[in-house]
Amino acid sequence: TGKKYDWSIVTLPWRVRMPDTLWNARLVCEDRRNSVLFEHCLEKGYHRIKASFAGENDTPPLQIDLMLHQPLDQIDPLVFSMPIKPAHHTYTHKSPVRLEGTVRIGGDTFEYTPERDLGNLDEQLTYYPYLTRWRWASFATRIDTGREIMINLVNQMTPPEEPGEDALWIDGKIRLLNPAAITPAGSPGRYEIRSADGGIDLVFTAEGSRREKHQLILAAMDYYQYFGRFQGQVKDPVDGQTYRIRDVYGPLEDMRARF
Repeated sequence: TGKKYDWSIVTLPWRVRMPDTLWNARLVCEDRRNSVLFEHCLEKGYHRIKASFAGENDTPPLQIDLMLHQPLDQIDPLVFSMPIKPAHHTYTHKSPVRLEGTVRIGGDTFEYTPERDLGNLDEQLTYYPYLTRWRWASFATRIDTGREIMINLVNQMTPPEEPGEDALWIDGKIRLLNPAAITPAGSPGRYEIRSADGGIDLVFTAEGSRREKHQLILAAMDYYQYFGRFQGQVKDPVDGQTYRIRDVYGPLEDMRARF
């Protein structure tokens, strides 16, 4: 529909319980009217999200009950840990997930089935340097032939000569990729995403965004989280097969900050 809604919880720190790992732990965040539960159980191959938000003004109520299936015997996770010079560090866990459950927005109910619907898991813990910059693009889709494809592409502050977290998944099996440049192209929210070896050739066009812009003298943030469509092609570096990408939804982030 092109509509965008934001739901949030502002609460006291002791009302937020963070998980230590994704293996077998829970995140709980709540206030008097709203709640979010992330249950991580990779030991059994799933995550669960349950959320309840009261509507107000022009924002409808939201109810989520989703299982994110990540069976480790079928889906390879990307687990990436690397220093950022001079004294910082980044860690991430990324993976395709198969979705099952419901999302209710106002009077509309959306049903998800693991045989049809895919999502992206992105867990990140990073100690950022004072000058922070990244661009990140990702999507997961099931193409016409039924194959599952997910891609994760990042331009960030890790050393360019070191391995990155650029990766492609085909039916849950991971392939590490050469870096792809994520470059603004013309109108705001339009980016070209290309690798030097030609394996990645995509264009992203935003259909909306969430922006955070703050200027606090010594600290500042200029952050866009776009949502939109990817077009183009990606090549499997293992067998050389090229997959056409047509109107696939996903996010693209563009971040510049001083912390």
